[in-house]
Amino acid sequence: MDLFVNIKSINPNDTNFSDLEPLKKILKDVDIVMLGEQSHGDGSTYEAKTRLIKFLHQEMGFDVLAFENIMFDGNKVWQEIKKGKDPLQSSQKGINKLWSSSKQCIPLFKYISSKKNTFHPLILTGIDNRTTSMFMRNYFLKDFETFLKPLDKKFIKGSVWKNFLNLFVKFPLYYSPEQNKDSILNFAKTYKRHLNLIKDKLKSLIHKNSDQTDNINFWIQQINGLNAWTDGLINKDDPYIPGIIRDSIMAENIIFLKNNYYKNHKIIVWAATAHLIKDSKGIDFESYNKNNIKRVGEYISEYYKNKVYVVGFTSAVGKMLNFVYQNVTDLSNPSKGSIEDILQSLNKEYLFIDFRNKNIKDIFDRNLNSKCLGNIELQNNWTKSLDGIFYIKTLEPSELY
Repeated sequence: MDLFVNIKSINPNDTNFSDLEPLKKILKDVDIVMLGEQSHGDGSTYEAKTRLIKFLHQEMGFDVLAFENIMFDGNKVWQEIKKGKDPLQSSQKGINKLWSSSKQCIPLFKYISSKKNTFHPLILTGIDNRTTSMFMRNYFLKDFETFLKPLDKKFIKGSVWKNFLNLFVKFPLYYSPEQNKDSILNFAKTYKRHLNLIKDKLKSLIHKNSDQTDNINFWIQQINGLNAWTDGLINKDDPYIPGIIRDSIMAENIIFLKNNYYKNHKIIVWAATAHLIKDSKGIDFESYNKNNIKRVGEYISEYYKNKVYVVGFTSAVGKMLNFVYQNVTDLSNPSKGSIEDILQSLNKEYLFIDFRNKNIKDIFDRNLNSKCLGNIELQNNWTKSLDGIFYIKTLEPSELY
């Protein structure tokens, strides 16, 4: 069907982008492209995304890649890569091993390294906030203090800062099942009070250090993330609230990156489609359709309107890596009339479907089954949740090394 973009390859090393040329028109006025994935175990999707990223970087001026990963860690990995360190080893220190240890992502990290000293590098960062990574444990407090020391030496010698250091280290302990609700609430109250005091201090430093505004705002955003993570701790036993909080802070981080840290840049977001969907209320699954659940894609699409484009990925058949149990499982065959069934009938290996095209939207603007979330069939009007779908007929699983 000529309405769809026929993609000839998902090989990351195929840099003849003639098949992707139609995307220039589709994404002409877009500043943020959000690339989803079905399940965090989709090797073919990783390959397709890597080739798309190369195209967006080389042909359309996108130059920031933000993973569903801790922002601080992504920045540290980028710093190491810029210094000439091995991109695969550096990425494994600070990028979730779902991607940094996937063979299908090796070309991506090598590509980022190959462009580090050019006039148009592909900058690496993250959109998430957690405190459990190696970089966060080993470098966050050290880097934060190194930044603050020349701005206010007295503050880092005071009780607020010293108490914060102690609370930061203790934070992971409160996820233990041995901690009761009262102890968690008391800890969280104390921690949040210190976080807000530090945030106030950072804000007060801006007018005296205008040349450091971007860096001060970066650390303010890290404090916002720690505050959100603490709210998640308070509600850790609720099946939905921690996820709701996480999506809201990831959206806030994207807005921070676009409006402040990388103001004049075009951004690619790499994350699970489950986070990036623009509307989840019509999906026939409770963890998506509860009224108070708002996803990253909904926040960002409301904020930037048509300047953001959300791409979901799906496959008709194949295999996926179940990243929880570390085993490979088969995809179910598509049901009759599902999006995958419709696309499989066209006998194409790869297709790009643009839901913003009225003629295409008219075909799919109804409730249909699709496997673009978790590789399991769910019913939804997908034209309301995604701007486009990248179809890969046969999915190969991610291979960890």
